Amino acid sequence: MQTGIRAHQSGDRARAKKMHRLKLSVNLESLSANYLLGRLLVGRNKTEQGSAFTGRAMRIKVGNLTFWYFYLETLISQNLTDLALRVISYSEELGLPSTIADK
Repeated sequence: MQTGIRAHQSGDRARAKKMHRLKLSVNLESLSANYLLGRLLVGRNKTEQGSAFTGRAMRIKVGNLTFWYFYLETLISQNLTDLALRVISYSEELGLPSTIADK
């Protein structure tokens, strides 16, 4: 997994994507691989695919607000405001900080 993170940090997106997918083929619940692959895909305008991975990362570690913020920003940037509002409502049901709604 470190190879994927290093590739991600160095800007080698193709290698990072390959390494994150490899990690997910072994462990579908890999928090970092889901989140980082999601970010890479969103950055390449593959929002629907990327959202699936960042959404999985959110479900794996519900309390990580970074994941929630990124997911919401992605939804809003794609004019999916209704879905973003449902996600905010869901976060409130889970008892997450109200700062999510403030974003």
